[in-house]
Amino acid sequence: MRLKNIKLLAIVLFMSVALIGCEQKQAQKQNEPEQKTEQKEENKKAEDSEPTEAKTTEATDADKKDAEKVSSDKNVDATIYTISSDQSGVEEKNVKVKAQTAYSIYGALKDASVVPKNSNIISFDTKDVNGVKTGLVNVDGKFMNPNLGTDEEFLMLEAFTKSINKNLGTSQIELRVDGKMYESGHVSLQEGDYLKY
Repeated sequence: MRLKNIKLLAIVLFMSVALIGCEQKQAQKQNEPEQKTEQKEENKKAEDSEPTEAKTTEATDADKKDAEKVSSDKNVDATIYTISSDQSGVEEKNVKVKAQTAYSIYGALKDASVVPKNSNIISFDTKDVNGVKTGLVNVDGKFMNPNLGTDEEFLMLEAFTKSINKNLGTSQIELRVDGKMYESGHVSLQEGDYLKY
């Protein structure tokens, strides 16, 4: 009964977010090349100095291959969330990953068929938003699965969010697809909207 109440609350939350937001901002797309250049310069400066409040990790080709590679030298324990077989919720699953990074966790989610196997994380950052450690996740367009129903999409987003939060110490996720806020037929996130589970 409690699980149904929680699930109902999550559905109501996401539906209200979907109903509120209908417009997309195109200014993000126009500023994207300039922001990527600035972000790379900031990342290089951050590597040369002490860690700052925001930690930035960008995917290189080697990082993406490491996250996708299934090898026997995986040696770090991690907990991911998968969709239960009866699709009534999500459940914890202990896995081994090469390193506790967003890319490795995402690779484990792909291996468990939580997210599409042909999708990838473009970038992952963390920042403080009003005292809350927030994961800024940008995935490629292959993350979108138009064949998911409402319940399946919410479960996928819940498993994805909980997995990132549990392993990387974040409390909420700002999810972007190819640099734009996540938007599907069921969920429409706007600037300032975060996935929280």
